[in-house]
Amino acid sequence: MAGVWSEASEVLAAVTEDPLLQVAGTAGLFSAVGYTLLYKCSEILSPKLCHGYRRLKQNEKVDWNTRWPSTLHAVLVSVLCLWALCYSREFFDNNSSSSSSSSSVGGSNVVFHVSELSYAILGISGGYFLVDFCVICWHSQIGTREMYIHHVVSLLSLAIAAQVHSLHVYLLMVLLTETTTPFVNLRWALDRLQMKHVKLYHVNGLLLMLVWGVARVGMFVPFYLHVLQNLRFIVQEPPHAVAMLLGVPLLLLGLNTLWFVKIVKGAYKMMFGAKQQQKQQQQQQRQQQQSVMERQQLKEKQRQQLQVSADGRQEVLATVEIKAYSHHHAA
Repeated sequence: MAGVWSEASEVLAAVTEDPLLQVAGTAGLFSAVGYTLLYKCSEILSPKLCHGYRRLKQNEKVDWNTRWPSTLHAVLVSVLCLWALCYSREFFDNNSSSSSSSSSVGGSNVVFHVSELSYAILGISGGYFLVDFCVICWHSQIGTREMYIHHVVSLLSLAIAAQVHSLHVYLLMVLLTETTTPFVNLRWALDRLQMKHVKLYHVNGLLLMLVWGVARVGMFVPFYLHVLQNLRFIVQEPPHAVAMLLGVPLLLLGLNTLWFVKIVKGAYKMMFGAKQQQKQQQQQQRQQQQSVMERQQLKEKQRQQLQVSADGRQEVLATVEIKAYSHHHAA
């Protein structure tokens, strides 16, 4: 593995002399290859390990296969971003200076800080988004308009962050939104396997709503507070980078809020829909019972009317017979 990494680095070194871009490019290459391998492994192993996979439609199988690299990317990037923001001195300490593994072009403020780790994260996400975007373009039936927008703006943001050599702290904060992806993928898989009734589906749905609200919606509050506090440093960046920083997160926030509303509606239906459905069923049962009783009462009333009518006819016939008999004897 070390030899492969060395060869990949040498190839990238021939393209660029920037060592940090070499790190990003190498990480991106491995990410793209890893995506492809996981996709192919899912194609081979899923039919053997999961009987429900065989019942899926072809486009659902493609979607299923993409969710394995999606989950691994989300877990890996979330852990790396969290570690970089909370423990690495390049980003955790706002006043830290650059070191041999970091750069602070333009000043010591955290806005200008980058590191080999941040470039590696950039490359990992870039490789993943690029291959995944190609897959959803090739298999257009699994892609949605929101997914296309999300992937395009993500790739543009990663490219600009690599080009300007700064603003990586904000890139790491936004990439933390990937923490929701494993919950989304699990929900999708359980739904396709017709396992909505299991407890895991309900627990995962509640966790998804909670994590999504925090990571994909609530996170943008401290994000933009940090932007406002450091705006005097941010405006020193190229105009397209400033526009990316101020505009793209707003677009992502809009998409995330749209999806969050759908998730909340689904969670509400999951938690209270069963009770409402039970009440509706009970009401329908009561209505059916009442309808049966009304029909029985109507039949009983009709029977009584027929009985009265029959008795009346019998009385008339008896009277006629008596009169006829009396008339006959009188004659």
